[in-house]
Order: sequence, then structure tokens, then C-alpha cells
Amino acid sequence: MSVDIDDQAARLLAERHFSKEPVNDWAIRCLEAGYDSRSLRMLAGMLPAHGPSEFDEKLRAALKELGWASVLPGVYLMRYARIIAREIVEDKLDAIEGSYEMYKVLRVTDSPSEMDFWYTFDEILCDQRNFVKTGRKGYFYRETGRLIDEIKEACYDFLGLPRPNMASLQETSFEDGEESFKKFLKDNDVSDEILWVFREDLILEGYNKIAIRIPLAADNRDRAKRCFEVGKKRDLVITFFSFCRLNGATCCFVQLT
Repeated sequence: MSVDIDDQAARLLAERHFSKEPVNDWAIRCLEAGYDSRSLRMLAGMLPAHGPSEFDEKLRAALKELGWASVLPGVYLMRYARIIAREIVEDKLDAIEGSYEMYKVLRVTDSPSEMDFWYTFDEILCDQRNFVKTGRKGYFYRETGRLIDEIKEACYDFLGLPRPNMASLQETSFEDGEESFKKFLKDNDVSDEILWVFREDLILEGYNKIAIRIPLAADNRDRAKRCFEVGKKRDLVITFFSFCRLNGATCCFVQLT
């Protein structure tokens, strides 16, 4: 049977789970954090000359004395994930760095459904690294600003928190939302000239190629506005997405969920 632990203990246990640091260094950090036991002190004072079995024996004793021996990995790792997610949304931790930590938790906790989106983030981050090396944008590539926003949105969902930048739909017009979105694009060094597009405007060419039929229909913006109004009427979540550039403008679409 597992027991409850505080956030600091969960972080230490998770860091021990993933870290390759010497176990005596980890014990020292535990002591510095305010945890104490006879075996923990002995573990902190052990030298590299001690054998692996001696370290393992003293670690087991320290965990038992601290009351951590019965804490299941799934418990402290999921709590650690919530700590990381909270630090991301509070801007205490770099979103991309934190996303790597979230993915590590996902891999060793048998894919909890509430963390599934970090599989996608792993693909996105892989494309980010490949872009830095080759200059080529893969299918999952995101501009950094958009990626950080998506990571934060996933963290809000994981924590079950409302997004602070979400406006009340009943008080927000399409024009207000569009202006706010333009500011967001501009703040992230993306053209704020918006071209609203729909599925019928696109031609998918293979895995990561998209062609756009031009000229676009003159009433696309009116259609986007009607989608927005349908979302308000049905009390749905309305999201504006940008996904490519065309002749210096940014192609965007409205998603209702």
C-alpha cells in the first residue's frame, strides 16, 4: 500500500528515479532539503570505495526510515509531473525543458491518458532539433512561440485548471478575438495579416506538404466568423490556429471542440 508524500519528497524521489548522480550525493540533497534519518546520514557519508551492494542496502534502509519505501513509483512520478506542469504555467520553468521532463514521466508510467499529448510533443521537439541541424521543417514543426503556448495549454488541461487567457465567449466578438490573435501573431514575429482558410482550400501532397488553392474565396473571413458564432451558440471551445504563410500573410483556421 502506498502512502502520501509532499511535493518536495516527490521531486526528490523522481529525481532519484531518473538521475544518474551518485546515490550519496542524492542523500546529501535530501538532508539539505530538511529530511533526516540515521541511514540517510550514513548514506550521505559513504565513499566511492564502498561496494554497490552496500549503497543499495543503505538506500533501502534510508527509504524505510523516511517512510518512502512504500511509495509506488507511479505515485511520486505523477505527482512530479504535476509539479512540473504547474511550474510551466507559472513561468517558473522553461516550457520546452519541462516538456522533456513530462515525456520522461509518460514513458515510465505506462502512458496515463491525461498525458498522451506529450507523445505529440516528443515528435514536435524532434522536428525542432532537426530544424536547428538541417534548416528543414518537418510535419510536426512549430514556431517556438506557438509550441510554448501549446505546451502550456496541455499543462492547464493536465492540471484541470482554467486558462487565464481564455475570454468569456458571450462577451467576445469575432472581431475582438481576431484582433487579439493578430497581436499574438505579431508578438511571436509572425505576420498579422490573416488569411482565413478551410479544408476545401487545401491540397495535401504527401506526408508533410500542403498546397493552397488561390485565389481564396472572398467570403472566407465571413465564413470564419460564422464558425465562431456557431461555437458561441453551442458553448464550444473556440481556437484560432495559424499553420503556414502565403505571400507574406499567415494562413489561419477556426477550430471548434
